[in-house]
Amino acid sequence: MWTKTAAVLVAGLALAAAGLGSAAEAATAIGKVTRIAGSAAGTVDGVHRVLAADDPVYRDEYVVTGAGARLEMTLDDASVLTVGGNATMTLDDFVYRPHGAGRLAATIVGAFRLVSGALAPGATRAARVTTPFAVIAVRGTDVWGGPIDNTFGVLLIEGAVSVANAGTTVELTAPGQGVSFANAAAAPGAVVVWSRDKVARALATVSFR
Repeated sequence: MWTKTAAVLVAGLALAAAGLGSAAEAATAIGKVTRIAGSAAGTVDGVHRVLAADDPVYRDEYVVTGAGARLEMTLDDASVLTVGGNATMTLDDFVYRPHGAGRLAATIVGAFRLVSGALAPGATRAARVTTPFAVIAVRGTDVWGGPIDNTFGVLLIEGAVSVANAGTTVELTAPGQGVSFANAAAAPGAVVVWSRDKVARALATVSFR
């Protein structure tokens, strides 16, 4: 993972200044970087760039973070998506309609936290995070997902989520509930309330120091 990360970052340094303008003209900005610690790079329309605070983020952008990094993005609907170190992410789909039907979809490998933005009366949002281990359908939610204790886990902090893999779907509906996956082909395990220690260790993977 680090070899791929380093390659993308080096390429970003060389190409960002030359190509970012044309990429920005063709791509659709859907939010911006609000906080960053460590290194992160994005690829949009074939152009690599090093990410910094206040940079726009784009639909279909592929993002890579370095070891120990943290990257927080605030999208146009006020949703906040944070990824930890050695992660990859693609912002697959985003539609924001303040008083209509919106969409948010991302594919993430690594630790992440998604805090959904508040919806105006009459507005809806179909939100989904796809990982190698599960598809997470988000409903007005603060949710964490990522590697923990030699498994992949999903932790509900607020709201509700559906977590599906291998033909099985489970519901997390109470704060502190979590579910784990032994491997990418496994169905979700039992829904249990995580210990305070486990919750703290999970959130530490995406927290800024």
